[in-house]
Amino acid sequence: MLTIHHDKLPMKVEQILSRIMLFLTTLCLMSTIAQAQPTAAEILAGKGPATGETGSSDKTVIEGIAAVVGDRIILLSDVFQRAALLRESAQRVGLTQDQLLKEVLNELIYTNLLLVKAEEDSVTVSDDLVEAQAEQYVDRLIRQAGSEMALEMAVGKSMLEIQSEARSIVREQLLVQILQQRRFADLKVTERDLDEFYRLYKDSLPDIPEHVEIAHIYIAEEPSEEVRRNTVELAASIIDSIRNGGDFVEFVRRYSTDPGSAVQGGELGWSKRGKFVPEYEEAAWKLGINEISPPTESKFGLHIIQLLDKRNDEMRTRHILIPLEAGEKERQALLDRLNSIRERALGGESFAALAGEYSQDEESKFQGGLLAKAPTTQMGAYSWILDSLEIGEITEPRPFAISPTESGYHIIKLVRVIPPHSLDPVEDRELLEQQAKNWKQQNELLAWIEELQEEIYWEVKDRFGK
Repeated sequence: MLTIHHDKLPMKVEQILSRIMLFLTTLCLMSTIAQAQPTAAEILAGKGPATGETGSSDKTVIEGIAAVVGDRIILLSDVFQRAALLRESAQRVGLTQDQLLKEVLNELIYTNLLLVKAEEDSVTVSDDLVEAQAEQYVDRLIRQAGSEMALEMAVGKSMLEIQSEARSIVREQLLVQILQQRRFADLKVTERDLDEFYRLYKDSLPDIPEHVEIAHIYIAEEPSEEVRRNTVELAASIIDSIRNGGDFVEFVRRYSTDPGSAVQGGELGWSKRGKFVPEYEEAAWKLGINEISPPTESKFGLHIIQLLDKRNDEMRTRHILIPLEAGEKERQALLDRLNSIRERALGGESFAALAGEYSQDEESKFQGGLLAKAPTTQMGAYSWILDSLEIGEITEPRPFAISPTESGYHIIKLVRVIPPHSLDPVEDRELLEQQAKNWKQQNELLAWIEELQEEIYWEVKDRFGK
């Protein structure tokens, strides 16, 4: 690849700008509405931050090229419009207009270097995912603006233009995200990293507010054989009805308890091998196009699966999920079991050890049953615990949905209340590790961008040159 060696782009980018600008394209439309900043059309008309000249002279400047990265062009209008959106933030950190324009251009170059690299590495994102996220994105904008008409007026574009731009914005965001995930998937924080981060930033790290730590032991409900038999019979009758011309979507509406797919007629979109539970995938991959599976049981319940399409190692399916609910006898046995575990914990056995032995919450069982460690003011659905329990006390069994499709009962222990304190590298190690990882990734990202500057052709035009 042709490479032009320039002086390095300045790397002293304010943190707030580097974080915002990396995915600024994603926030562009929303920020326009929220801050009522000038649109590109207004800037071209001489009303934006590029004023100083007006009329045709402005238009000539803004329609020029600010930079070229690979085969991608960054227009001056891109720079001015994004600078308009960040004007207030820049003023708060003391950047002049010229400094802001240069920082904006730098971040656009950084982002485009990553996009060129994503193309070179054949990073792709599915059209279905782009369409789904772009639709959600535009819906949020419409709700924020109040109506489609209000949105069109706010950004100076038609809905078709907004939707098209949203797809482009979302696709580029996803490409950069996937590229960075691949690059930093194995990023580890060493003890040396922690020591270095803490040494550099210990005086500026925020104080930790009062925290509450709670743990639980969860056991899922299990259906009786009678319930399982009756549910299988129901699923079989639904399958017969569909095979005889019944509307799959109508049966989804009537019976499916999967909230994520029910609103889409049961459709789960394109998925690669390994995305779903093994029972679902094994049944789905055996099907021919439009064929319907027999009742297929997983930990979520009984699935009725239809294969809509497949290509290479991807498939597109839809399903009806029918829950396998526990009977009263099974529920009472579960409660008795949890009460027995509770009595053992209150009698002096380690709650953490009991969680490791009995809890069916795979994410917490080997962490002492840790359910939440959060500021007192952010306990949300568990805020009642502070009024109901003393430290060390354990609730009686309570219903608990571990996911939208899986539920059972759990017992909760108030482990401790941690008073406000300065960040401690031992007590708050998990938080320190996350902050140190973000810091390390940011440094490695900037170093990687420096490498890309040597590998990928890029050129800044005179207006933003040396």
